[in-house]
Amino acid sequence: MEDEQLFQSVQPYIELQAQQPEYLGVEIYDLLKGRLKAREVKAFISVKVSNRPDRRYQALYETAMIKAISYTSGQMWKYYMMTAENFSNSDKRIFSQGIAPHGIALNQDLKSVDNMYSAYNQQDLINLVEDAIFL
Repeated sequence: MEDEQLFQSVQPYIELQAQQPEYLGVEIYDLLKGRLKAREVKAFISVKVSNRPDRRYQALYETAMIKAISYTSGQMWKYYMMTAENFSNSDKRIFSQGIAPHGIALNQDLKSVDNMYSAYNQQDLINLVEDAIFL
């Protein structure tokens, strides 16, 4: 019942975000703060307008931190990259072939980015959610 009430509280903010992409959803964070358990997290999505060269490092840092926290907490979180424009060949190479930095220390081939979506549409979002939840 508590989860249903939380969903009812979050839903209007998600709809607002869909209508106004620049909306940051601080209210959603405030609603979830202290209530979401690590085992309930399935995936993280990094949504960017573009992958400017100077911004690639931000995404690489994000995925490194998320994957390291996931590993040390015994979770299997996924990390997805989304951008409004097409990925360059360099983006594809670094995000699809890169391994998580802690994987280097552990001598394991741990994938850094689980999937990439560019110039996305509604079907891409459905595929992403299904992948995050069911795989």
